[in-house]
Amino acid sequence: MEIKYNLWSFYLLLLCLGISLYSLYSNINNTWLIAPPIYIIFLFSIIAFILGIKGFKDKTNWLEKLGNSLTVILSLLLSIVLFLAFSLSIFASSMGANKQIKTIHSPNDNYTIDFYRWDAGAAGTFGIRGN
Repeated sequence: MEIKYNLWSFYLLLLCLGISLYSLYSNINNTWLIAPPIYIIFLFSIIAFILGIKGFKDKTNWLEKLGNSLTVILSLLLSIVLFLAFSLSIFASSMGANKQIKTIHSPNDNYTIDFYRWDAGAAGTFGIRGN
């Protein structure tokens, strides 16, 4: 049984595009986001690109070659966009200031929670988190 790399690449590209567009929609409209993180989608788009490159070995007809070429181009463009989004999110999160607010210990001193206030400034949002 022969593996159709170009078909798997196409399906993976459609999945990445769908998740990316849903994630963009969720972030713009401030709705629930149940998509995986950007770096996971970026990894899938790289895999789709690699499978598309491997799919060039299949030389059945010109329609499959055209579809494979479009899949490779779209997966490369999606990978570039996701890499820029991932880089921007890393840059924005590293600029946010973390300030420790309080440390709380459990009654038997087995557990400790450190509360931090963080603020990404104009590049993002703010909040309180516990570790």
